[in-house]
Amino acid sequence: MAATEIDGNHNTDANLAEIRKKIAKYKGCISAVGTTCLSGNNLECDNHTVGLKPDGTVISVGGSKEGQRVRERYINNCKGIVAIDQTIGLKADGTVVSFSTAIGWNNYDFKDWRDIVAVSTSNETTFGLTSKGSIFAYGENKYGQCNIQNWDQLDIVSISAGVEHTVGLRSDGTVVAIGKNLSGQCNVQSWRDIVEISVSNSHTVGLRSDGTVVAVGDNRDGECNTESWRDIVAISAGWTTHTVGLKSDGTVVAVGCNKHGQCNTESWRDIVAISTGGSYTIGMIGGHTVGLKSDGTVVAVGDNRDGECNIENWRGIGPIPDDLIAKFKQSLSWQKLGLCQHCGGSFGGIFFKKCKSCGESSSGGSSGCYVATCVYGSYDCPEVWTLRRFRDNILSDSWFGRRFINIYYTISPKVVNLFGNKKWFNGLWKPILDKFVRKLQNKGIDGSPYSGM
Repeated sequence: MAATEIDGNHNTDANLAEIRKKIAKYKGCISAVGTTCLSGNNLECDNHTVGLKPDGTVISVGGSKEGQRVRERYINNCKGIVAIDQTIGLKADGTVVSFSTAIGWNNYDFKDWRDIVAVSTSNETTFGLTSKGSIFAYGENKYGQCNIQNWDQLDIVSISAGVEHTVGLRSDGTVVAIGKNLSGQCNVQSWRDIVEISVSNSHTVGLRSDGTVVAVGDNRDGECNTESWRDIVAISAGWTTHTVGLKSDGTVVAVGCNKHGQCNTESWRDIVAISTGGSYTIGMIGGHTVGLKSDGTVVAVGDNRDGECNIENWRGIGPIPDDLIAKFKQSLSWQKLGLCQHCGGSFGGIFFKKCKSCGESSSGGSSGCYVATCVYGSYDCPEVWTLRRFRDNILSDSWFGRRFINIYYTISPKVVNLFGNKKWFNGLWKPILDKFVRKLQNKGIDGSPYSGM
């Protein structure tokens, strides 16, 4: 990946732009996740690392035992992911999912988010940028960090979520910021020619088109001392107190707190993406840094108290090919409506395996449970697995049950097709289904992966 040096010193702006373009596809393939643990709750102390594979699936390492259990449950359900930021995933169809729905700050289903092209999340907030430049926001707003309503008019092309402040990059290379500004982390009004932004809890970093880096905010550990950096093509601001830069030759530089060795990246080579995580536990600040190599392996340094740096066995981490993204877009869109992805028709027959219109199979049943699939956003998730078991193992055993199934699969596709994209539809059915699923699970009908139709 190493670039050609100009005049024996630095790359030209054009060369740097070309390198940034080449590595852009790797940016959402690796994410270091840090958390705040103030209460001693096992769910809160959950530092980990997440990786994206070229088949659209996600893997994770580290964290608390409960955090790992919950993440595994949700990650196994996620398909068609094209980018990740912490435990938030952007799907090929422009929708957003959380890999830790049952954990703390991301207890939100993002059901109403559509046409998303980029996501950014922190321990307190999550943002989604649409293809038209509008922004969805969710989370804590104590300091006004989610008050981005007027940003729809600012031609925002990138957004970075801090815990207590939010920063947006405009198409003209200027930057806007909102939220807590105690350390000057929002003082970005004078910035120009910015091509990338990254924020932490209390500092903000910007990459200029010429490969230099600017930083404002808390600098108690030297995390803003980036003025000497050159030939940088990507940046990452650690959630606590360090900053990392990827150089055009595939090496990595770092400044700031190095208590756990999170800045020890001098030996790294052939890196195409970087990510930094930080954590705060009473009396202790931690942090780790991860780097994705062009061969799909990952390196990591820093705090490893939760096993977040145990990535030495990871292989095949990287972006999804464009042709597979196109396939995911088609199949995911039809799956949400519970319709045939070939012609848009509904499925019929006693086992509902054939489309009534074109005769194509339902590809293993991915088009059943229409209302539940629409509400939960996936045919393969714990709630729908429970409902599918109830249908196949209980309802189908009686004449009345089979009759109900036939009526349901006749009516529900049309209902979902008409109202599935309405907010009120999800609001009406989700509480009902949640209550019913809990009753079924309490009776022993579990929500583990189900290979039946």
